[in-house]
Amino acid sequence: MRHLWIAALLCAAATTFTKAADAQQCGNLVRAISLDLEDNVNYFTVPVTVNDTPRKFLLDTGGTFSQISVDIVKEMGLRIQPSRFMFYDMYGNQSAGQVLVDIGIGRQTVKNNETQVIGIHGVDGIFAADFMQNYDIDIDFAGKKLNYFLTDHCDGRVIYWPAGVVASVPFHGWNTHSASQMSVAVKLDGHELTATVDTGATDSTLDAGTAHQLFDLSADSPGAEPMGTMGATHRKVFGFSFKTLEIGGLTIRDPKLAVIPDLIGKNDNSNIEADSHIRRITDGMGPTMLIGMDILRKLHMYIAFKEGKLYLTAGSDQTTQRTPVQPPAAAKGN
Repeated sequence: MRHLWIAALLCAAATTFTKAADAQQCGNLVRAISLDLEDNVNYFTVPVTVNDTPRKFLLDTGGTFSQISVDIVKEMGLRIQPSRFMFYDMYGNQSAGQVLVDIGIGRQTVKNNETQVIGIHGVDGIFAADFMQNYDIDIDFAGKKLNYFLTDHCDGRVIYWPAGVVASVPFHGWNTHSASQMSVAVKLDGHELTATVDTGATDSTLDAGTAHQLFDLSADSPGAEPMGTMGATHRKVFGFSFKTLEIGGLTIRDPKLAVIPDLIGKNDNSNIEADSHIRRITDGMGPTMLIGMDILRKLHMYIAFKEGKLYLTAGSDQTTQRTPVQPPAAAKGN
């Protein structure tokens, strides 16, 4: 698997942002590449080329490796090869192998990229972490921009746009070495959870097991709204409106989450563990919670890769606000 490396020499045409007087103490914010995003209401796509042919890939911070639709593979007459990796979607389906293609991103081209083949429809492929990591990534949904910034800058000084409310939260994962998704600590109605930040997901979701364990929720609970079923066994999906979702000090009011079963790998009998008749290797791989585009599109995201932090600013719809800082409790005896 090859990754996108943007040479520092490209910055001859880069934009430099000077944020503070002591910027000479560390690097300024330098933008290396800027791409126009296309808003498809429920998701955004990134313009790329596949073997010099223009394509549109789904912007997916929840993905580890970029992938290409099997429909495009057939259309282009590409030969599918066995892959060193196996991927599963949220419905339990696995990837179909890989192809070797040249992927163009802005002025850069990744030659002979080992690109996984999946059965996605509606977009030409998935634009994932392997094409974004090692650089700071700025996602401006309102401005429809995906910007790459160099990581050599002052820590914490990345908000170059006008913003009255700024929150930051450390993230874990989001690297191809451990093949893990970007996850952050959140609070849902006061309960601490780990959530995946996923621009590839239309809706924000909560695992059904977690919903039952923490909130005693089921499809028959008061306030649960039927949303159909998932998987071959037609497991129930339902929506539920919570009171608050807190992310790094930013509070989302009245978030509605889709409560879904964990179906990752359920359609692949080849991954059953040797010492068990019921467990699969993929059991438990599904995220506890996904923060999807229904919430993220209201925010401006800056992923500071070297710092390991996700910076967020609130949107203009007034559904977010800063969590008040509580004063320290008075010491006993005073």
